[in-house]
Amino acid sequence: MDCVLFYGNTYLPGILRPAGPARLATELRDAGFETVSIDIGGLKDTHFNLIERIINKFITPSTLWVGISTTFLTDIFGVRLPRIDDIYKELIFENDMLLIQFIDLCKQKNPNIKFIIGGGFFINLSKYGFYHFRGYADYELVEFTKWCKDRSYSPKINRLGRVIECNEYSNFVNSTIKWHKTDIIKPTDTLPIEISRGCIFKCKFCAFPLNGKTKGEWIKNFEILKNEFIYNYEKYGVTRYIFADDTYNDSRDKILNLYEHVYSKLPFKLDITCYLRLDLMYRFRDTADILSKSGIRSAMFGLETNNNESAKLIGKGLSFDKQIDYLKELKKKEFNNTLVGSGFIFGLPRDTVESMNELENFLLSNDNPFDDW
Repeated sequence: MDCVLFYGNTYLPGILRPAGPARLATELRDAGFETVSIDIGGLKDTHFNLIERIINKFITPSTLWVGISTTFLTDIFGVRLPRIDDIYKELIFENDMLLIQFIDLCKQKNPNIKFIIGGGFFINLSKYGFYHFRGYADYELVEFTKWCKDRSYSPKINRLGRVIECNEYSNFVNSTIKWHKTDIIKPTDTLPIEISRGCIFKCKFCAFPLNGKTKGEWIKNFEILKNEFIYNYEKYGVTRYIFADDTYNDSRDKILNLYEHVYSKLPFKLDITCYLRLDLMYRFRDTADILSKSGIRSAMFGLETNNNESAKLIGKGLSFDKQIDYLKELKKKEFNNTLVGSGFIFGLPRDTVESMNELENFLLSNDNPFDDW
């Protein structure tokens, strides 16, 4: 293999496939690089013999780099996510020894191999020679790989030392995820699929790329999206998806056009999991029916808090009680066959011990309409 990419979900090992590694593997293969993505989310330090077998199988003198995705891994070969105070310190901690062993094994197979890291968390591994990609790396990773293969090549990337700052991928709307035989896709799998990138909102606690985009921006081409669904169905029998979309219902026009031009044109029904804003459904009541007909079977809302003063500070203005009452209506009608959940944050500005106790008591009560929280 030219490129070996490790990823995984420590919270849900083996269940949830993230979109990022598959998207990058698609670009690398299209550019002619033999690439394998390997899920190590379920492995612990006691399973290092399996890591060693993977190294022996895929890494050769011609392998260009080994990459690690941090987004869903709470630890990487024993390396815990560092505290803020530790990020820029050139320290070697006792639990780094597994990573050092991993590096040594890779170098035994190929002394010239490069090491890269990227994803949703910044972990300073420059002391071990890692290159760090920050942001969406669809284009930059291919450029970097060309440079690894031919050191006379001048990659068109923004690099400062070992940090590569990535630009937004201009051809996203025409991009796809092409699953590979080594991904071992089964008909019962729930696959990630990118519908759009970015979010029109700027919640105060959120720092994802492309926050504050304009409505209608960065939405995938309808025909390409439809063909991606059809290909995955005909090739693998897959109809279940989790949408890699920060806020799927950020506009009424978006979800209506996607239903009319994509989902309603498919010769099969989809089962969809996605992120929604309940306050927008409350404002645009007809969108509940559109979402239900689109195939939404599981939705995660970000109510975040029951404290209305805290909600206003973070950019969520609709009162908690109104949202809960509306959710109860939804569960009796359009969302009666849809699982719903929400995340909550304790300790926001204006939160009090009393408001947090009230939230806890509500979530543990029979009055709570959420299936998960």
